[in-house]
Amino acid sequence: MAKLLIVCLGNTRRSPLAEEILSARGATVDSAGIDVDVDTDEHELYASGSDISDNLDAVCTALGVTTPTGHSTKAVTQELIDWADVIYGMNDEVLTKLNDRFNGVFTKFDAASDIPDWETYETEVGESDDPLAWIKAEGEHIKRIADLISI
Repeated sequence: MAKLLIVCLGNTRRSPLAEEILSARGATVDSAGIDVDVDTDEHELYASGSDISDNLDAVCTALGVTTPTGHSTKAVTQELIDWADVIYGMNDEVLTKLNDRFNGVFTKFDAASDIPDWETYETEVGESDDPLAWIKAEGEHIKRIADLISI
């Protein structure tokens, strides 16, 4: 089975959630963040060794997914790129940053399917006053993609 690397910005929510969903289905998978240990104007610094987001437990419970345990954020490295057979970026921003910093072939997580990106999927499932609705939508989105890639 192919070794999968899932990359998001901070490796605190989306990529650990994808890693948990895919590994529970038997995939060999790791996750990392393209902006971990990189100081940007876009967000607060994501530092290596951080825990998952505080709200991920509630999201996992709502999705019927086991909350990742023992997860520690890490940055994307060339070693991880070399390890993986398939490298998925969670969105266009992540893909652009991967292409700017590393040599390799990178795929948008939902590119091989007709599944819309998570923002469109969130709208598809309905707006909610739930502040975690968009994260739950991402989780459902990840589950649908996992079904499509037969994992």
